[in-house]
Amino acid sequence: MASTQFFYNTLAVELQSTNEIEGVRSSRKEMFNAIVGALGQVPTSGRFHSLAYMYLKIFRGEEIHIETKQDIRTVWEQVTDGEVKKADAPDGKIFRAGPVFINDERTGNAIHWPDANEDSISANMSALIDFMNDDSIQFIPKALISHFFFEYVHPFYDENGRTGRYLACSYLGQKLDYLTGVNFSRSIHLEKKRYYQAFEEVENPKNFGDVTYFIETLMSIILKGQDRIITELKESEATLKLWFARIQKSEFSEQEKAVFAYLIQPYLFGERQSSTLDDNLLKDFLHRGNTQQSFSKLSTKKTIDKLESEGWIYLIKERPKIHMIGPAFVAQMTDGAAK
Repeated sequence: MASTQFFYNTLAVELQSTNEIEGVRSSRKEMFNAIVGALGQVPTSGRFHSLAYMYLKIFRGEEIHIETKQDIRTVWEQVTDGEVKKADAPDGKIFRAGPVFINDERTGNAIHWPDANEDSISANMSALIDFMNDDSIQFIPKALISHFFFEYVHPFYDENGRTGRYLACSYLGQKLDYLTGVNFSRSIHLEKKRYYQAFEEVENPKNFGDVTYFIETLMSIILKGQDRIITELKESEATLKLWFARIQKSEFSEQEKAVFAYLIQPYLFGERQSSTLDDNLLKDFLHRGNTQQSFSKLSTKKTIDKLESEGWIYLIKERPKIHMIGPAFVAQMTDGAAK
């Protein structure tokens, strides 16, 4: 379960990063709430829930298939659900039908004027789809060139960045691993200057559209992100082992220790007011014997109620019931005291 909590934490940072690149302010707690809401069977209507739902597909291994121009429009609608002003909605058959320009983030000056004709945009998107589905091209260059071309064409008035990054995240998640996929926007956010410079280099007339520098730069950014994730995984593993050892040495009952061992994971790796582990899931884990022994769901419910009444855990949501580790338990464990 710790790996799942680690993913949710990584995803929350990714969602926040893709928003911040676009100048959209959002909090880590907001992102966790969106993830919790999106963990249902269908997307919910809360802010960013549709975006979170789309990114959760990467974790679940659900591939997206871009075979038509309408597929691109559908992804745009799902990624941007509720975030685009009516005035910025596409006014063409599928894409925008009017002009748009891209500003230099540092100077505010216009540096790129994509084609304003929907027929041209549509033709470019058709060419992109053919390129994306060409299996003869090595997948990493293909993903990065596709990302460049999508942003270059800018098929929509707004939210091209978030849509383009989602497409890249999804593809890298399929071909490499889901943690690399959902670390793409965060990596870019930390290296924004290099990222935008790579775009400028391709568009420099002296380069004649050569994308080599762009590919090398983004591969370097992705590699840094992978190294960062590996470091964080090792640190998280060490932290988890420390807490498991503390719990095991305590004088709580074996079933109480089992409950704590699960609840400590969203506490350590998640948003402490937006846990993704509800009581039903916890009871199911312990009933299936995911620890050294199994416990009935009824006895686990009684254990949860007892720990809540004693102040070791507290209720953060009623339906479904979700409990979180309490400060008294944290103090007890970190002080090295036993019950």
